[in-house]
Amino acid sequence: MQTYLSARKLATGLRHVSGPQQVRLADDAAGVVILARNAGWFLRDCLDHHFALGAVHAVVIDAGSDDRTAAIATAHPRVTLLSSDLPLMDHESALRTTAARRVLEGGWVLFADPDEMAEPPAALSLLLRYANAQGFTAVLGQDLDMAPTGVGATYADARTTSRYTQGGLERVPYGDPSFHLDWFTRNNPAPDPGVQMLAGGLRKLVFAEDPVLTKHILVRNLASIELMSHPHCAGNVTVADVTIAIRRYMFAGDWQARDRASLAAGTWGHGEDRQRLETASRPGFQITIPSPQEWAGTDALLRDGFLYASPAARSALSLKG
Repeated sequence: MQTYLSARKLATGLRHVSGPQQVRLADDAAGVVILARNAGWFLRDCLDHHFALGAVHAVVIDAGSDDRTAAIATAHPRVTLLSSDLPLMDHESALRTTAARRVLEGGWVLFADPDEMAEPPAALSLLLRYANAQGFTAVLGQDLDMAPTGVGATYADARTTSRYTQGGLERVPYGDPSFHLDWFTRNNPAPDPGVQMLAGGLRKLVFAEDPVLTKHILVRNLASIELMSHPHCAGNVTVADVTIAIRRYMFAGDWQARDRASLAAGTWGHGEDRQRLETASRPGFQITIPSPQEWAGTDALLRDGFLYASPAARSALSLKG
């Protein structure tokens, strides 16, 4: 009964607003699913970036925004806008999965947040053809937190001035039973032992958080697969031997105002927004980036070991890093 009631709640709580109600994807094509709440600061750039990568369509779930989010999504001819007022704390993964299944047929699903930009090490269609040929049904993305050197800049300026660090990273093999997400990944084979799960990074160094940085960002849209069993995980998938970078700009603009809004609304239960605000309230606080690096593309991240590609993937995808 609980499963039925949940499905019924999602069916009535996720409403179509605009755009195509169903889009068929080729086997080597991807549609983007974006869960957004007051994402007007990021959304247009996020959509443009992923369409430039080769994404065919985007599904935006507007979770109660009162800014330009809905207007931006509606204005894009290749975007389907859905809306929901269900609590994100309880329904985040189910909303993303339901939206993907409702609109996208076949192909692959790329799960993104509005402040994220996926950066595959090769052309998206080439990567997906390689994954299909090898029998992989999920590709991992690794979050790279980008922090701007200026305050209050536009999003475009923040992308230009932001830097990242590879300090504070925890690395474990995929499926390691000691890792935070073991329960969700234990039944997902990862044939290449070089594939890793990452945690920590900039937010650990600055805010003493312990965020998981790895997520199943690309998932094959098959009925046998659980597209999102956890905000970072898919279920019943075989993990590819190559990973994707995710440039994340959560600190662009007035991030403290966004954290205060999410805290006041009780949007999330993990407490990370509260911890960041408490840290930022200390006298003299500023985000200091140890050993800051400029974005120089995925080749540099492959050379540094932040991203991984097996010899077979490097050859098939002509990777230089």
